[in-house]
Amino acid sequence: SLSPIRQWALKLGARASENFWPGFPEWIFDSVKDIQPSRDIVFCGQWTLSQHRRRNEYLQAIASGAGIAPNYSCAFYLSGDTNELTPEVSRFNQGGRYGVEMHRALRTGRIGFDARGNIGVTRSFDPGTETGLDLAQNDTANMRIFEVTGSGVFLLTEKFNNTSQIFEPGVEIETFSD
Repeated sequence: SLSPIRQWALKLGARASENFWPGFPEWIFDSVKDIQPSRDIVFCGQWTLSQHRRRNEYLQAIASGAGIAPNYSCAFYLSGDTNELTPEVSRFNQGGRYGVEMHRALRTGRIGFDARGNIGVTRSFDPGTETGLDLAQNDTANMRIFEVTGSGVFLLTEKFNNTSQIFEPGVEIETFSD
C-alpha cells in the first residue's frame, strides 16, 4: 500500500503493482467495544533503536509529560529492544500485546498514538545509492493506524503525503508534523 515500494517493485522487474489497503474484521471491534478507556494515551508496538528512533523520541516526550502533568496517564505495550528503554518510558511499559489482547490494550486509551518507523533496506538496489534508504519515504499505511481506529479509539498519527487517501484528518483522525 506504499507507493514508493510499488515503484521499487516495478523498477526491480515486477510486471505490475497494485495498491492494497489493509482491512479490519468487524468481530474484533465487537469483542472490545465494551472496554472503557482508562488512560489518556496508549501505544502498542515496538521500541527498536535502529528502526524507530523518531518514534522513541515521541514516546519519551509522552512519558515525560505523564510524569509531571496532573491527571494525565499513559500506557505503552512495547516489545523489541525493551532492555534499552529509558527509565521514563520503562515506567509506563506494560509489555508487548498481540492479537485480540493488543486490541484490548488499545481500547483502554482515549487516544491511540502512532509514529511510523523507517522501512529500510540493508543493501542498495541501484549502484551508487545509499543503503539504509527509507522505502516508504513520505507515505504511510502501517497496520497500527487501522488497528487503533478499528478498535474505536481516536488516532493521533504523523502526517504523510497519503494520509488523506486513508482517513479524513481533522474529522476521523488527527495528524501532527513534529
